[in-house]
Amino acid sequence: MTNTATLSGERADLLDSLTQQRFFLRNTTRGLTDEQVAAAPTASSLCLGGLIKHLTHGEQQWVDFILAGPAQHAGHADIIRETLDGAKSMA
Repeated sequence: MTNTATLSGERADLLDSLTQQRFFLRNTTRGLTDEQVAAAPTASSLCLGGLIKHLTHGEQQWVDFILAGPAQHAGHADIIRETLDGAKSMA
């Protein structure tokens, strides 16, 4: 994992905010039993455990999307470059 102490600017701010929000969510479940974390005590079907799973899944999809986009574009660029002059940038 990236150490935010070595980062600056927007990236550091975003990572700090994400770290803080993750802490708040984990802290919300501190001291609760598994049954309490799984309980949906309000009119909705939301439970703390479900929220954590939902956010984890959402973060994973976001990371997959961020990683897949540049890789796909780099592959397309390599095909175009090879078509232009035979050079392969990803060999």
